[in-house]
Amino acid sequence: MGVLKSELPRFANIELTIRPESDFFRPFSGFYFMHGWHRQQIIKLHVPVVLGFGFYLTLDADVCCVGDFDATSFVSSDGRAKSQWAYKYRHDWWRQVAQAVGSPYDPADRGMAVTPNILHGALAAQALENFRVGPFSPTMVLSAWLMRRLRSVPWTEYSIYTCVAEWQGNLADYHVPWTEDNDTPLASYAHSIWHPSQVDRLALYTPKSPPDAPFVVIQSATGVPLALVREAIARL
Repeated sequence: MGVLKSELPRFANIELTIRPESDFFRPFSGFYFMHGWHRQQIIKLHVPVVLGFGFYLTLDADVCCVGDFDATSFVSSDGRAKSQWAYKYRHDWWRQVAQAVGSPYDPADRGMAVTPNILHGALAAQALENFRVGPFSPTMVLSAWLMRRLRSVPWTEYSIYTCVAEWQGNLADYHVPWTEDNDTPLASYAHSIWHPSQVDRLALYTPKSPPDAPFVVIQSATGVPLALVREAIARL
């Protein structure tokens, strides 16, 4: 916490606060029984609810901003979010969550894509409350589910968020449904880097042909040096 607070840059137009997990989760919460990959998923659902957020933008550590956006960029004229969608057939966790929730499952359908994306606090709260069982909190129930399915990925934050809202019938109240006409990607797939062999994509970061979305994903596991990433983004 001390290192983060002292080393992170400061921006004139961004109010930045650093909060520990202990501000939001009790010492014996099921949250602490999860490994890091699922903890960060629970954070994206639980913390915005505690803070009373409406729409909010989720970002992972490997997401880089490469284009301008403002408070209206991802909100339609009717007040619903322009979110990013992905086919459900690509990951089996969609089927598993649909079965647990009781929502319909069609592999050809689309659900909320991974970060970066726009979520809403009301649907995040709804998603978690669906897994409250008697005296057991949603995090404890989800943690127990993970322990029973150690060799698989039974759920993700976006599949829980989507499937519960589909079951409740209010997903379209907060999100503009995906169609080819209103597809608004938040991340540029053509400029993102998921494998070391794709590092040459950084050369595409030029003012004359900037990425076609405000964010890119540059996974840290690829080993791309941070200095090269900063240099490429600075050209924009």
